[in-house]
Amino acid sequence: MFIFDARDVLGVASDLGLDHTATSNLLLSDVSTFWAKRGFFRRRILLHLVPHFEDLFPFIRPDRTIPQGLELEALVMPRLRTLRELCEAHGAKMIL
Repeated sequence: MFIFDARDVLGVASDLGLDHTATSNLLLSDVSTFWAKRGFFRRRILLHLVPHFEDLFPFIRPDRTIPQGLELEALVMPRLRTLRELCEAHGAKMIL
């Protein structure tokens, strides 16, 4: 937010290889103090809602690879069927 101007965002995003979401977040952080500080607010809220939430971080595996193709389909389809059945059981219609 304080390092560069809004006109620098596209160049910085290109240099860093950011996707559209990360680029728009960077731009919004430049024009909105709230947007720039939302991570701080999120952390403060989590500290109050989930005691010792930082102790959960070792269970997060950022190096995990995302399945592709048939492996992804085999993982997702049963979950989608279960979700659809749950929606139907409660009178809702799942739209994907």
